[in-house]
Amino acid sequence: MKKGDPIYDAIHSAIHAAVEDGTTFRKFELAVYPLLSDRKQWAEKKKSIARLALMFHACIMTLYSSRNWGQIQKFKDRRPYLMYDAIQDSHTRPQHRAWDGMVLLADDPWWNTHYPPNGWDCRCSVIQMSNEMAEEQTGKSAPDIAPPDKTIFWKNLASGQSVAIPDGIDPGFNRNPGIHSKEMITGIIATTVNDPAYIDMVIARILDRGGRRWGD
Repeated sequence: MKKGDPIYDAIHSAIHAAVEDGTTFRKFELAVYPLLSDRKQWAEKKKSIARLALMFHACIMTLYSSRNWGQIQKFKDRRPYLMYDAIQDSHTRPQHRAWDGMVLLADDPWWNTHYPPNGWDCRCSVIQMSNEMAEEQTGKSAPDIAPPDKTIFWKNLASGQSVAIPDGIDPGFNRNPGIHSKEMITGIIATTVNDPAYIDMVIARILDRGGRRWGD
């Protein structure tokens, strides 16, 4: 599935309408689910709505993050630092929790692969700071050193495909959405529509962490 496919174009338009017009997930669901319901793997409505809800959230977070990156670039002369901000609760991934509070220059290459969202259901963000803000709020007079990248090989048990990704980042999210939002949105939509078995596994993993029930 790619740009030009009628289903992709309809989903893409509905996602952008949600950002521009504040469309609710319910309205998005009513517009998109009928496009998929005649597919065998999308026949079970409750499971399908959960997939759409996860996709909706991932796309919205990616687009908001992309816009935020533009603002970061605009003001980085006055606020040159970014602090990684993870929600510290039991649902947070261990790697994301470890990155919480880390302060790096906005131009640090680490953000090329770790600027959030960093996965499905990722709730992380960044806080842009001036020198004074960074020292006042974190006690740091200089930026941290980015942690070394640890590459892992992740295997999609649904398809058997293996890919190399940074540890702590879900496949397809190891890009900066401020630079690659179009590719990321295309990947999120295509993965959800074409590989629902994988999305079901993602949702099961989220529930195992005590995360939200998507689509409820």
